[in-house]
Amino acid sequence: SESTTLEAIRHCKKLGLEVGVSFFRTKDAVDLCDKEIPDFFKVPSAEALNFELIATLQSYGRPVLISTGGLSYDQLILMSKTIKLTNNDSILYCVANYPVANGASIPGYIKEYENIFDCPIGYSSHDEDWEANIGFLAQGAEYIERHFTINKEDTGLDISTSSDIDELKKLQVFCRLEIWKNYPAIESKMPNQGEVQNIKDLGSGYYFDRNYKKNELVIISDLD
Repeated sequence: SESTTLEAIRHCKKLGLEVGVSFFRTKDAVDLCDKEIPDFFKVPSAEALNFELIATLQSYGRPVLISTGGLSYDQLILMSKTIKLTNNDSILYCVANYPVANGASIPGYIKEYENIFDCPIGYSSHDEDWEANIGFLAQGAEYIERHFTINKEDTGLDISTSSDIDELKKLQVFCRLEIWKNYPAIESKMPNQGEVQNIKDLGSGYYFDRNYKKNELVIISDLD
């Protein structure tokens, strides 16, 4: 209900959390925002072509994240020509299966989306394994949306595509790595101290070129 949603939003804000709300209807968005405007909005895949809803949410000046699961290439092009996107918004590549089998989502599509949409690109993950998100981070995804569950043994539509708190903590570690966006030029590549030591320890050393007798002097130039 609206009252429950408002209570949840206000409780989260007291905890210092940013709160986003997903809407399916323009009227629901307007009714809620008359009382409390969330920090950001989410448009689910089923409403990705609801351009009236998207424009209404954008009018509040908050970030709008739009999932695109189930859309064809032609529909993505239609979106790009119809919606006026800003850096405040994000288009999320998504595969709308519950769960998404390994290999069904394609990290390389992040780059393709960047060519289509003039805004940050993210990934909405319904993957069976949370580790699939690492591939999308490596391709430059600005946002990762991942569902949360307290207990992965519970039943429900989203449980099979959700992560518990331990998995989310692991995902956050990868999300916070700077290497996805910033890394030194290859021309400056140098071995670190540990590598230098390992190469010294693991590399080939000198070999005796023959059997030596006791007390015989060994000369380095005679060694292989």
